[in-house]
This record gives sequence, C-alpha cells and structure tokens, in this order.
Amino acid sequence: HRLEGGYDVAVAPDAQNALQQKATRVFPVVDTDVHLPGLSGQDFLSEIRARYPDTLAVVITGHASTETAVEALKRGAYDFIQKPFRITRMEATLDRALELARTRSQLAEYHHRLEELVLTRTREIQALYDEVLELNGLLRSAQGEPEVARRLQPFIAFLRRRFGSDEE
Repeated sequence: HRLEGGYDVAVAPDAQNALQQKATRVFPVVDTDVHLPGLSGQDFLSEIRARYPDTLAVVITGHASTETAVEALKRGAYDFIQKPFRITRMEATLDRALELARTRSQLAEYHHRLEELVLTRTREIQALYDEVLELNGLLRSAQGEPEVARRLQPFIAFLRRRFGSDEE
C-alpha cells in the first residue's frame, strides 16, 4: 500500500505474519504496537533486533508507562509513540527513522568500498615489496660479478619481465 506521505507500507495482522513478510521484503522501518495477538510487541522487537539488526522499530501504544517505554528501548526500539498521537508526529518519526536507515546504508556502502580500496592498495604494496626483495637479491648476487655486462643481465631481465620487452 502507498500512503499519502509517500510511504510504502505492508500491514500484518500479527507479529508472526510481520516476520514472514519481513523475511521476503526489505523494510527499513517497522511500526508495532506493544499489544499484539500471539507474540507480544516486546517479543516482536526482540525478534526484529535478532534477525534484522539494521531494521528500525517504532513502538506505538495506548497503554504507555515508563517501564513499557524503557523495555521497548532496551529491546531495540528506535522510538516510542504514545496514543493518541498526531499524524504529523508519526510522519516526523518515520522520516527520521528512514533518514537514519538511508544514512546507515550509505555508511555501510562507503565502508565496503573503503575495505575494497584498502585491500587493492595492500595487494599493490605487497607486489612492490616483492619486487624490492627480488631486486635486492639481484643486487646481492651481482656484487661479486666483475664483468659489468654480466652484472646488468639479471636487472635487464627483471625490467623486461616487469615492463615488457622493447624488442618487438
């Protein structure tokens, strides 16, 4: 369903159905009531946190108490809204949650790209290090050679392997 504010939503009659839907679709934010048929809203929060740690949960309840709010936050709720509420409050909360979800996703993408870049650079540095070791070995072996041409032969062979032959 698409709501007026541009939100794509799915409705579930209970927590089990919501978890089944969540298993097949990406929902960056879930809204839940504390009181649900079957699995409680608090247990639903725990399941969401355990299975989908990047999903943000907004808890809505008409039976709010400090203990209920604290328990919801301990179980991973992003925010807690008490009924009755103004739709603008819900929209503001959803907008903040969706923005945080987008930011987290972008951060994860940047982190992944940075890891790839570091890995690529590490391989390049390792290859250069290996070349330095090879050149060092060539230098050591050439030190005892009295003939200049014979001293240079291993270096020329190295340069041809490394940069390609100029004899084509």
